[in-house]
Amino acid sequence: MNERQDQLPEVPPWEPRRGFFAVDMKGKVGVVTASQFGSFFLRPPGGGTEWERTADQLRPPNEDELKRARMLSTPVEAP
Repeated sequence: MNERQDQLPEVPPWEPRRGFFAVDMKGKVGVVTASQFGSFFLRPPGGGTEWERTADQLRPPNEDELKRARMLSTPVEAP
């Protein structure tokens, strides 16, 4: 096999970003609202009390968590 084919491209590590969903070590999903001095502030999808975690306490949401978070944060219009 060719040496170029053996090498996989380097994937940068995941990093929480403002406006994106993240999951803490307790499995709680939130949208990142801000970051300061290594801490990230999250709010539950659809609103609620904000909480704080460090980057090493967060991970990206899996597909099911992301679907649920998007559903909970989608406004519903009155009939």
